[in-house]
Amino acid sequence: MARLPKLKYVKFTRSKGKIYAYFDKGRKKSNGEPIRLPLPPYGTVGFYDSYSSFLGARTKRMAIVPTIASVAELYQNSDDFKDRSEGTKKVYRITLKKVLAEFGEFPLEDVTRKKSTTCSMKFQGQLPKTCSWPCWVFFSATPARAT
Repeated sequence: MARLPKLKYVKFTRSKGKIYAYFDKGRKKSNGEPIRLPLPPYGTVGFYDSYSSFLGARTKRMAIVPTIASVAELYQNSDDFKDRSEGTKKVYRITLKKVLAEFGEFPLEDVTRKKSTTCSMKFQGQLPKTCSWPCWVFFSATPARAT
């Protein structure tokens, strides 16, 4: 039997006398397992076409995924933030520092209402009483997706 090629992000599985190929999307299910998409049978005409389109989509998505940290940076450089009073900016910076330490590299597209509630509860009592802003600004404005 011929050797299978070593392709980036592809897992080959042999079952019932057949070879199945699965492409790793680079995302994980809620239980931590990687999400894998089936590819056409290896050796068929569409195998490398499908592989290259999956690879292109994964590479493109990886390059432009905004994180909470990138949104916070955009906000701090915005006119809206600069127009606020110095006291408000100071409180926001303190709050952002705590939120970013915990969630900075979290992908913005994975934010849901459930996760925003968890965030709010996590920081309850640790933030200045005048600031309900930290999680709300990121999470309430983001469209919730099913978890």
